[in-house]
This record gives sequence, C-alpha cells and structure tokens, in this order.
Amino acid sequence: MSALESVLDLVANDEAEIAIDYLIDTADAFRLPVRQDECDRLLSAAAQLDYADAVTDIDPTLFLLAPAVIGDRGPPTTRSAPAESAVTADASTAPGAP
Repeated sequence: MSALESVLDLVANDEAEIAIDYLIDTADAFRLPVRQDECDRLLSAAAQLDYADAVTDIDPTLFLLAPAVIGDRGPPTTRSAPAESAVTADASTAPGAP
C-alpha cells in the first residue's frame, strides 16, 4: 500500500509527472500486468500533463488484452489467390522468344 500512498503524495504535491514515472517503474520492476482500462486512465492523466510519451516506457508484455466480445468477430476474411508473375504468365512474350 505504501507505493500507492507515495503516488498520491506526489500528485498532492504537484509532482504528477514523477508519480507517472513511479507508476510505470513499479509496473515494470514488479512485472505487474496492466489492464486496458488502467492503461487508458494512465494515458489520459499523462496527456493532460503533456507527458504521454512516458507511458510508452511500460514493458508491452505487461499489457493485458481486453477479452473479445462474443459474436463480434467481424466479417470473415478470405485469401485471394496470388497474382501470376509476368515471368510465368506467358513465356511467349519474353524477350528473345521466337
């Protein structure tokens, strides 16, 4: 609990930029997973302080992806056949062909 108290003290003393750094360093040091809503709130606070670039210092492996909504899979994807290359399409048009 002392880590959160330290952050609150920093914010209360108008040292929010240091508080954001502290949160990021704590998450990285202790390998704490960061949920999407937590990341959004941290980004919002950092943006208000014109300090959003600091949030990119979080190790990306700590981010937890939001679970997909069942039934929201989007349109099915299809693979198109690769286009024939000019070399294999028609050998009779190649330079030097009879």
